Amino acid sequence: MKRKQTQPREANTTIFVVGEGASEINYFNTLYTRKGLGQAGISIRTNDLPVTATDYKALFRLAEQKAEVYDSVYCVIDMDAIHDKKVFRKYPDAKEGLKKKRPTLHVIESFPCFEVWILLHYTQSCGSATRCADVEKNLRKFPELANYRHGQPIYDTIRPKQKDAVRNAGEIWKKRDSDIRSGVPETDAKTAYTEIYQAVEGIFNKRRTEAEFQRKSS
Repeated sequence: MKRKQTQPREANTTIFVVGEGASEINYFNTLYTRKGLGQAGISIRTNDLPVTATDYKALFRLAEQKAEVYDSVYCVIDMDAIHDKKVFRKYPDAKEGLKKKRPTLHVIESFPCFEVWILLHYTQSCGSATRCADVEKNLRKFPELANYRHGQPIYDTIRPKQKDAVRNAGEIWKKRDSDIRSGVPETDAKTAYTEIYQAVEGIFNKRRTEAEFQRKSS
């Protein structure tokens, strides 16, 4: 009697990225299609625009809703407006409360904006830029980004330097984290930084996990 073959269980990891701007939404949508994450059993979805960045509570509410149905959620926030001390006063407690309530939800900050992540593909530091306009001006100094406009799809252009960006962003974050731990108030830590590298690494780690799962199931 012919033995019945069992089909390997299909692995599926669902990720949702919440962002308030076209730059980050375009980036993660393109990353998903270019890296073949769908074939690896990973699904990435993003929200429709617009979401107002200065109302971080709206971003948090949307992220919390998505965390109820997605395996992981990345809430991507530009901190330039939030770093206004009046707005920032309640932000840290709200963020920590959200993380405790939804452990699979990751708040991903950039100061002043997402474009810091793009710039760190080309340089080790963005200095003390506190306005997104300054970051974009620095971006345009590089030939391949000379015509950069806020919100345009950029992933394919910067992808070859992704490892550099992850390393540069990680070094800046560690220095900033050390400063804050030593007593420097977050609103005074004005060095440009981004945590986008944490989301990128998290997504790629899930891809490796899914690939290993598929290998063992085959």
